[in-house]
Amino acid sequence: MTVVGQAVTAMQLDPPGIGITPNPASTGAVGLVGLPGWFWVSDPRESTVGPVTRTAAGPGVVVNATAVNTSVVVNWGDGSLPSVCPGALLPFTPYTDVAQGLPSPTCGNIVYHKTSTTEPGGTFKVSATSNWLVTWTATTPNGTVGGVIPTPLTSRTEVRIGELQVLVTN
Repeated sequence: MTVVGQAVTAMQLDPPGIGITPNPASTGAVGLVGLPGWFWVSDPRESTVGPVTRTAAGPGVVVNATAVNTSVVVNWGDGSLPSVCPGALLPFTPYTDVAQGLPSPTCGNIVYHKTSTTEPGGTFKVSATSNWLVTWTATTPNGTVGGVIPTPLTSRTEVRIGELQVLVTN
């Protein structure tokens, strides 16, 4: 198991970088009630979207391990159901202004129905968890064994949601 751990460590798996609209509160941005929000992996690379394969060896054993990011679960922080985004579509579609309020075609749709003003710090706490499955086999002089290691990794950010009041007159 020590050599299995070495193979998994060599993968250097990372949690997903959070690409999100509305933009994170740290940017000074304020999203609006009623507009769709999107999620995507902001830093797509082997260690955030996968798959990742590594080999490690020790005295009398060779371990081959492959990690697959099976899904990303986005918790929007407002009490709504999380979005479960399939790993097969990683890194998901980044938001651009061309979308003009359309839902994401690949992942992470949310429409905030309330402001974040009553939340601690005035923000919703958003998290994104990559659900990695590491499948490994160890070959020894006595045979081959293997297993699967679930490896969830989480990133966090905050969004501020406000309201825009509009008065329409003739």
